[in-house]
Amino acid sequence: MPAGVSAILVVLPPAQPSQFMRQQMQTVSPQLQQNMAQQSQSVAVPDVAGMPGAIAARELMRSRLRPGRAGEEPSRLAKGLATRTDPAADAQVASGSGVRYWVASGRNVVPRVDGMTPTQASDELARSGFRLGNQTVGEEAATPGRILRQAPTEGSVQPLGTAVDVVVSRRLTAVVPALNGRLADAAVSELSALRLTPVRQGTEQGTLARGLVTRTDPEAGTRVPVPSQVAYWIASGSNAVPDVRQATVEQAGSLLDRNGFRLGALGFRDTSTNPGLILEQTPVAGSSLILGTAVDVVVARRPSIVVPPVVGKPVIDATGELAGVGLAPVRRGEENGTFGKGRVARTDPAAGTSVAFGSEVGYWAASGANAVPDVGGMTPQDAEDRLHEGGFRLGAVEYRDSETMVWRVLKQQPVAGSVQPLGTGIDVVVARSQPDTVPPATGVPPPIQESRLVEIPPLVGESEQSAIKTLSAIGLAPARRGGEAGLLAAGGVTRTDPPAGTLVKPGSEVGYWVRPWWQNPLLAVVAVALVGGILLLNHAVKYIRTLRLLRIEPRLDADDVSFGPDAPLPMGQSVQLHARVVEGEAHPQGPVPVIRMEVRHD
Repeated sequence: MPAGVSAILVVLPPAQPSQFMRQQMQTVSPQLQQNMAQQSQSVAVPDVAGMPGAIAARELMRSRLRPGRAGEEPSRLAKGLATRTDPAADAQVASGSGVRYWVASGRNVVPRVDGMTPTQASDELARSGFRLGNQTVGEEAATPGRILRQAPTEGSVQPLGTAVDVVVSRRLTAVVPALNGRLADAAVSELSALRLTPVRQGTEQGTLARGLVTRTDPEAGTRVPVPSQVAYWIASGSNAVPDVRQATVEQAGSLLDRNGFRLGALGFRDTSTNPGLILEQTPVAGSSLILGTAVDVVVARRPSIVVPPVVGKPVIDATGELAGVGLAPVRRGEENGTFGKGRVARTDPAAGTSVAFGSEVGYWAASGANAVPDVGGMTPQDAEDRLHEGGFRLGAVEYRDSETMVWRVLKQQPVAGSVQPLGTGIDVVVARSQPDTVPPATGVPPPIQESRLVEIPPLVGESEQSAIKTLSAIGLAPARRGGEAGLLAAGGVTRTDPPAGTLVKPGSEVGYWVRPWWQNPLLAVVAVALVGGILLLNHAVKYIRTLRLLRIEPRLDADDVSFGPDAPLPMGQSVQLHARVVEGEAHPQGPVPVIRMEVRHD
């Protein structure tokens, strides 16, 4: 060190290096600087890259160089770190020379990664202070797995650590086409055009015609790499017959059609269970048959039933009769007519119609009223008959002089068309030419008497004699039609025609049916018991006579009342038949047994 120059020990403080440098520069005298410059010699520029800016400046000063900050620049280094110097590191410069240095701005230029694999791009980005972001599969390319695009783009200046998103190419693929129903040759050609390899697997049953493609594996619409194998199957032209039992005819037709068959002949079998469902099929389910084959079926149906005649009967009896034969009575409402209120006016379907078991039969109950018929212009006798047909009677008759329509009804009350209760009297006004005159045609005015209708009483269950008396008492003519079976007692009336409640003219004939006595099981028991008793008694008489019994007196006792052998048998009583010894000797082995038989008729 030259004489006269004092050595200065510079101690760098650990903090605020820039302030320390300014203080040291101020303490060095200009003379000392001049002496140092005169004694300069060549020195190497130190490598300060990566050092904080203040540390880099201090390092340059320690190398007897004059540092000068040139500014910031993009770099992979963190913000504030020295990036480079000018002259560059290790360059030989004169001692005391000025050296510029740059510090990192905390940003850097995004490098280009197009064409790289994601791994290569990740390494390249890391070298520039960035990282690989989202990877999106993009367009197909001959070389899959290469980066097609990046964001941010190359060359843009971005903060360090920024994620760079990339779009990566994918492998070239093809979509398996829909080949079902195509001819095998056409399917092979289409797969080959897509650089896919068709592989035939065999035949299988189905609804397609023979020789057509039934399915592929992978299925149509599947994206596969190119090249790939695609298996396909060919239709055999046959299929398995589906099971259509317990299905309706409509359901069976749809199921057979979906499986390549058709519905054949329909047969029916009467049964009360599962009506409308198929019971049998031919060919049987599971048979392998050529497509288009007809399948015959047997369908269950309820047995047909003839709707019984219930018009005119009480509703409760009519509904019971309909339900009893397996039909479902449904009330539809009320209807005007000639039947009494509460009786059946009509049915739909009508009586005599054949319907399926369990079918609904609608009925209309009579309202007990009817529309008054129009008798205007009729003769009094015709008007009376017409009113009777409608369920009414001729009421008061008033005569009125008139030069026209002599002996014709001029007016009626209630008016025609009005609904009135059955049996209502309809008053009429009859025209006549002069008082007490007679029509010229006959010379005698037609007799006009007040008429009435008679309602047939309920006679079912009564004895025949009682029914005859009842009908005769109200002016009707009873007429026996015959006998028929029933649950009533023997001799009881089973039904009438017209039925009870019907309005008829006085003197009308009313037919009735009676249950024969021999159809009563209780009477049959009584008859059998009497015959058996007589036979037994006859046998006893013969036996007793062999024992020298002189006389036997048979006797009928009932409730302590004795009847002779020819007396009529009392009905409804307990009857005992006895054989009593009147004269003769007793039986050697004991008293003669009494033949006892009880017959009770309720």
